[in-house]
Amino acid sequence: MRGLHHLWGGTREGIVKAIDLLRRSLSLDQERTATLAALAWGLVMAPPLGANMSADAASEAVGLARRAVEQDSGDAFAHAVYGFTLFGPAGDNDQGRIHASEAARLNPSSAFAWGVLGMIDSMGGDYANALACLHRSLVLSPEDSMLHMWMTGLTASYFALGQYEEGVAWARKSVRHNPSNGTGHRMLAANLVGVGRLEEAREVTRVRDAAQKTTIRDLRAMRFFKQHEALERYLSAQQIAGVAD
Repeated sequence: MRGLHHLWGGTREGIVKAIDLLRRSLSLDQERTATLAALAWGLVMAPPLGANMSADAASEAVGLARRAVEQDSGDAFAHAVYGFTLFGPAGDNDQGRIHASEAARLNPSSAFAWGVLGMIDSMGGDYANALACLHRSLVLSPEDSMLHMWMTGLTASYFALGQYEEGVAWARKSVRHNPSNGTGHRMLAANLVGVGRLEEAREVTRVRDAAQKTTIRDLRAMRFFKQHEALERYLSAQQIAGVAD
C-alpha cells in the first residue's frame, strides 16, 4: 500500500520509492497479482519521469506483467499493464492492444483500462479511437492521479491530427496537473510550434531542459509515435523548439 501511494504520485523521487517498496513486497509474496502488475507499471513509468533504471528494466517489466496475467487472467489491471509493456518496451503493438482491450472488456468502469487503451491508440495511430477512450477515462475518474498521462495522450493525438490549438490546451492541463510529466512539456512545445508560437515553445524547452534534458536522439528512441510521418513531424517541432540533437 505504501508503494502504491508513491507509484501514483507521478514524480521521479516517488517512482523510485515505489519500485523499492514493491520489490520488498514481492519478496514477501511472489504470487500476488497486484504487486506484480504494479511493479511492472513502475518500471515502465520510471524513465519518462526521469528516474535512472537498469538496461533490463523494460524486459523485466514485460516479464512481471506476463506473470500477473498468467496468475489471474481475469484481472483488468494486469491486462492493461501487460498491454502497455508489450506495446511500448517490447514493440508488440498488436498483442499489446489485445490485452488493453481485454482490460476494458473485463472492467468497463476502469478509467485505467480505458486510459491505457487510449494511450496505445494515440501512439499507434488510431487517433479517433484514442480520443474517445481517453475522454471516457477522464469522465470515469475526473480526479484521478493519472490524469496527466491521459491528457498527454490527448495532446499527442491532437498534435498528430494537426489540431494544435486543442493540443496546446490539453498539454497545459497535463503539465499543470503534474509538473514532473516530461512528455507533457515536450508535447506542449511541439503543439506551440504547430500554432507558430515559437518563443513560447523555446521557453518551454528551456524550462524542461533545466529539470531533465532530453535530445532528439532520446526522443526518437522513445518512439512516442509509431507512425513515421507523425514521429518526424514531432521531432522537427522539437528541433524548432530548441531541443538539442
